Order: sequence, then C-alpha cells, then structure tokens
Amino acid sequence: MANALITVLQSVVFEDLVKQTLPEEVWEHVAPCEFFHPGQQFAVDGDSSLPEGFCPTAWFDLRDKIAACLRDDDPLTPLIVCCQDGLRPVSFRIERIEETSCPK
Repeated sequence: MANALITVLQSVVFEDLVKQTLPEEVWEHVAPCEFFHPGQQFAVDGDSSLPEGFCPTAWFDLRDKIAACLRDDDPLTPLIVCCQDGLRPVSFRIERIEETSCPK
C-alpha cells in the first residue's frame, strides 16, 4: 500500500482580511495556526485516520487530496494545498512515498 508524507510549508495570517472582516478589538489576537509550524512532517498510510497532533479541521480539508495522491494513476503529485481557513491558512505539500521512507 502506498504512503503519503505531509509537510507543512507555511502558516500565514492575512492581516488585510482580518481587518476587513473582524472587529478591531480582536485584530491583535489573530495569530498563525497553533497546530503547525513550517517543516513539520506527518506520515500517513493509505488507510490512516487523523495523525497525532494534526488539526482535525485541516485533516477534513486534506483527506480527499491525500487519497488522490495515493492513487497510482494520479500524475499530479506532489500536491501543494492549504486548509480552508480563509484568514490564517496553512499550506501543505502532499507527496507519495515508499513505505520504507516514512519518518517515524
């Protein structure tokens, strides 16, 4: 069975959107996602569930993309995707890897 490696690329805050959509009193409290930091990696096997330490909402956003990456007929790997948090998204790289190259 194929495996996937998820690498966190970046986490950003779109300050302009924060200021357009949220009350001024909360602006200074909006920070990058607390679940992830750049370079963090998660190994996922083909039938895996939520990896330990992974944001459940981001997992919901990514799980279909991970499944697509693991299909043998999918030529679009690696994938660069992000979670659906419009104000402070996290970008990920999803790539198919050999089972022996999974980080522990």
